[in-house]
Amino acid sequence: LHPHLHCIVPGGGVDESGAWKNLRSDGKFLFPVKALSKVFRAKFCEKLKDKNLKEYTKIRQNLWEKPWVVYAKKPFGSPKSVVEYLGRYTHKIAISNQRIRKIDAENVTFDYKDYRQKGIKKQMVLSHEEFIRRFAMHILPKRFVKIRHYGFLSSIWKRIKLKNL
Repeated sequence: LHPHLHCIVPGGGVDESGAWKNLRSDGKFLFPVKALSKVFRAKFCEKLKDKNLKEYTKIRQNLWEKPWVVYAKKPFGSPKSVVEYLGRYTHKIAISNQRIRKIDAENVTFDYKDYRQKGIKKQMVLSHEEFIRRFAMHILPKRFVKIRHYGFLSSIWKRIKLKNL
């Protein structure tokens, strides 16, 4: 299991008058990355705790034992770069045809990277049933919203206010 999310965080915002204001123009990060990791974990865990889920008490300790990693990329150079990045990560499939090496009567053989061994390329052989089971784990549930837009990128903002920026 590898739960994660990708966020595009703008380097600015809209002021009271409706004008766009850049917060940084030096090409550096908006927030210190290590601090962002700690704050994100604290806020996430706080919201989980507030839900009063019985499962939370079972996983609470594990949530704090490992450091959480917020991987931050340097600011994108243009809107086109943002679109290209999002396209690569939001519309890819679980496994590409290039990684499938062999399909025979019993098994599927494919390439993968073993991150426990510094990402070296290996081959895995799975039965058809196991391959399909693992592939199906990547199928999103019906009506699941894969991409969500908030703030000035929300639908209402785009319709009403963003066109005026």
